[in-house]
Formats: sequence, structure tokens, C-alpha cells
Amino acid sequence: VYASRRIAQPIERMSDAARKLARGEYDERVPVPDEVELATLAQDINTLAASLASTEERRLQLINEVAHELRTPLATIEGYMEGLLDGVFEPTDEVFGATAREAARLKRLASDLSTLSRAEEGALELAVDRIDLAQIAKDAAEALRPLFLEKDITLTIDDGDALVVLGDRDRLTQVFTNILGNAIT
Repeated sequence: VYASRRIAQPIERMSDAARKLARGEYDERVPVPDEVELATLAQDINTLAASLASTEERRLQLINEVAHELRTPLATIEGYMEGLLDGVFEPTDEVFGATAREAARLKRLASDLSTLSRAEEGALELAVDRIDLAQIAKDAAEALRPLFLEKDITLTIDDGDALVVLGDRDRLTQVFTNILGNAIT
């Protein structure tokens, strides 16, 4: 009886922990018993719980980041459309081009969502090429001009020298747009 209780109690605690993990209660941990085989199982359950908690945290962070990434181009497109409707902007090729670039960014973001598992693994592919970082910064600023105007913020873009780097144009545009978008809010 003593031996069976000594084994049954840790097994029951591990079974309870496994059920809680299955319900999404990732903070559950089990005490590690003295018996070697049960100790290994308890450590594995605790490792699994920690891994699931970490994965859930990364998932929530990713959802927040994706929501942020989607808001910026949508706000830019909305700003251009409102500006066109209100007569603030003339319907020029420049305005339509900026709107089209933001729509393309949304399309790329939607595509990125389909590769979520690769992003989680850190295996998201980059299209590395020689690019002018100064031009990317200027384009990002121009794309966000309607948001600056809406907030009555003066946006000045200086013509500077080219700054050629090796990088992914879309990802770097995303970085500059995020920085400028965060500066607006």
C-alpha cells in the first residue's frame, strides 16, 4: 500500500498537470519526485509547460505586431482617400502611386501571415539586394504624409546623399514606416 501510494500520488499530480496544460493553463508545474523514472517524467512535463507558455507568449506578441503592421498602411490609405474626397489632395499619379504602394504592402503582410510558422522558426526569407536606404526612408515618409497632415505635424524631407546597403527593401520599408508611424502617435 505504501509503495503504491508513493508511486500513485506523483502520477496523479502529473496527470492533473497534463490536463491543465491541455486546457491552456501553462503555468502548471509538478514537483519532481525522488523516483528516477517519475522524476524524468515530471521534468519533461515541466519542460513542456514552460515551452507551451513561451510559445503562447510569442504567439500573442506576434498577433500584436501583425495588428500594428496592418494599421499603418490602412491608416495611410485611409488618409489619402479622405484627402482626395475632401479636396486636400489632387488626384495625381503621385497620390495614386503612394496608395498603390501601401496596398502592395498590405498584400505582402497578408502573404507573411501565411508563412507564420516559418517566421516563428526564424526562417522567414529575405530578398537581399543593393538598395538606397535614404530613398527608402524618403518613400516611407512620403507614404505617411497624410497622417502627418492629419495631425498637423510638419514633415520635412531633406535630399541627402544615397546610402547604399545590402538589405530587404520590403522589410526595411516596414522598419522606417513603423518608426515614423510610431512618431506620429
